Amino acid sequence: MRIDEAKTEEVRVGYVTEDLTAVAGEDYVAASGTLIFAPGETTKTIDVTIIVDEYLEGDEQFM
Repeated sequence: MRIDEAKTEEVRVGYVTEDLTAVAGEDYVAASGTLIFAPGETTKTIDVTIIVDEYLEGDEQFM
């Protein structure tokens, strides 16, 4: 996740994954939480676990 410009104070941003063509619990593990940007930070990483199954599927998406 990225914020547009560095701030001089801490910034908290809530996030939650949402299904598009990928389905939580079948294709990936749903994630939610709060990111805390320290003063001066502009990027953070959100780790999402992908579920590997035996089905051959095309690219799928979530947001």
